[in-house]
Amino acid sequence: MFNFTAIVWQNYYNMLLKASKNIKDFNINLYSARVLEKEPQLLKKIENFLKNIIPGHLKR
Repeated sequence: MFNFTAIVWQNYYNMLLKASKNIKDFNINLYSARVLEKEPQLLKKIENFLKNIIPGHLKR
């Protein structure tokens, strides 16, 4: 099973969330950019998660 993580604008979030419930071949971790702006600790958690998956690709 594949895992995908996506950060999208709010207007795409609802559509993608609904569509992802019908897909059984992979998991989608979906986050709204608007929510992440309001919750910086969640953004940091996602950033750390992605750094572990693709080290060296998320340098600032």
